[in-house]
Amino acid sequence: MSHNQHPVHRSEHEAGRDAHFHDDEINLFDLLTDLQLQKRWVFVPLISCFLLAVFYVNVAKPVYQVKSVVKAASEKELVELNPPQLKGGTQIIDGKAYSTDVFSMDVAEAFEQSKQALLSRDYRKSFYQENIELITSNELYNEGLTLEQNFDQFNKLFKISLSNDKKDAEKFIELKFELGNPVLAADFLNQYVAYCLGRRLSDVKSTFEHKLSQKVKKLEYDVSLIQDKYFTDKSRRKLEVTEALSIARSIGLENSVFQSSEMITSTSSLPRYMYGEKALAAEKRALENRENLTKDLPYGEAHFIARLPEKSFEIKKLKELKIDFTQVQLAKVDELATLPHKPIKPRKAIIVALSIVVGGMIGLMTALLVAGYKRYRKEHENDLVI
Repeated sequence: MSHNQHPVHRSEHEAGRDAHFHDDEINLFDLLTDLQLQKRWVFVPLISCFLLAVFYVNVAKPVYQVKSVVKAASEKELVELNPPQLKGGTQIIDGKAYSTDVFSMDVAEAFEQSKQALLSRDYRKSFYQENIELITSNELYNEGLTLEQNFDQFNKLFKISLSNDKKDAEKFIELKFELGNPVLAADFLNQYVAYCLGRRLSDVKSTFEHKLSQKVKKLEYDVSLIQDKYFTDKSRRKLEVTEALSIARSIGLENSVFQSSEMITSTSSLPRYMYGEKALAAEKRALENRENLTKDLPYGEAHFIARLPEKSFEIKKLKELKIDFTQVQLAKVDELATLPHKPIKPRKAIIVALSIVVGGMIGLMTALLVAGYKRYRKEHENDLVI
């Protein structure tokens, strides 16, 4: 008998569990009914969020963004920086080739110089300080902050991006600047680009002039050493000839004791006076006449010195070298900042759309919570009545 009752007991237990499970199930039609009954709780948050979004987009100050693009200069714009007078060739040291040019700059190096200038925080700060009156008059300066803090706020308005060597066919630097005044934003960005490129060109000019000056000083120093050695040797030789001439005269040696063939094969260690008075006197006159002999030549007596005329000519050409830096461009502004058509902030359509989505979600959750709360209270009121 007990054996027959056990299945019945399990069936009742399962039925109770199934009944409890069905009570916990979410009925989609009940949810739709709840939403219909509590629809005012759906529309209140939705309309509230929508009105707040509309109010915000109409009150918020618009922010405009301007853009400028800088690209590499052409070789034509760098010709002035690479005159032939500054070419020095290549020198091999420890198996490596090093350029001995006084100064040179190719397109890649010029673009790198421009990139460093546009990315330089120091340049940007100098530009900020030089335009502080304009910045203050346009409410870009907070008196409650220090100069450094104000600059940090100003610096955040800039966005700079560089080209990708793997993806982009041409190198470029893209600069963006954000401000509430679109006219001022465009002027500011164009002035900033011009300032950076101009200042870096000025730095390049200073470097160029310094290197040129150092090269001229080095050549002049080399020339002075060569000249000092030459005139020292000349003076010593004149003294030796004068001394030998005196000896030859004192012993009455008018002619050389050697025949021509013997003089050619003789060594320089032989006493100079043995060449005779005539030869020594002629040599002395020749030494004294070198200055007169070369007075009409461009470098005078320097023509008797090996390599000295070439160095003197190089110095002359370097001193006469004139570079027209107004013809030099380290980079070209491919795209000037212009007035934007519309602000980038606030994005009215996106904000209003998001407000509708968020408001709708909040409304749905509010309506379901209210409906659930009312059902809960109704069930418990019935339990209390029973």
